[in-house]
Amino acid sequence: MKRVMVCLVTALALILSACGAVPAEEQSEPAEGSVETIEPIEEKEPFDIDVFKAEITESKQLMYNTSILLGNMGKYEYNFVKVLGSMEADSMLKNAYKWLAEKADFSEEDLTEAHELIRQQYKEIELIEPEGTEAEKLKESYEALYDAYNALHNTVLSPSGSISSFGAAVSDTLKAFVAADDDLALWVE
Repeated sequence: MKRVMVCLVTALALILSACGAVPAEEQSEPAEGSVETIEPIEEKEPFDIDVFKAEITESKQLMYNTSILLGNMGKYEYNFVKVLGSMEADSMLKNAYKWLAEKADFSEEDLTEAHELIRQQYKEIELIEPEGTEAEKLKESYEALYDAYNALHNTVLSPSGSISSFGAAVSDTLKAFVAADDDLALWVE
């Protein structure tokens, strides 16, 4: 009988101690005399205008080179439609890629990769918070260049409308790109 009593008391003590335990995530304050661990705060790198200019210059150059190819594709598409007399977008785009590969040794995949890299660079630059008027103007000019590049890209790779409206759209987007490139050059050079 003594053994049974000892076993019951021991079991009861274990059950009561388990019921009183609070999981660590539910504890609101550390126990008195304990040391609380504090996670170090990651410091943001200080803004460096020269690094910012270098990143923008690299992206600007890639956009410029890609825009030359897109502009030539647009001109080819315009001439293709002018000769055939109809806007068959799939056919003219396919032939424009073929022409680009022959004349510039730049494939459809190369153009897609360049576009994706430009988009990635744009995203990274957009996440930077410029400090100072010069940096803000630089970023505004860069955004205008990207918008002009993107308009040219979309116009050339998604041709639509009549031959005259398509030709005008390619011409207008090229002019907008050149103007934005000239404006940005004032800030990076």
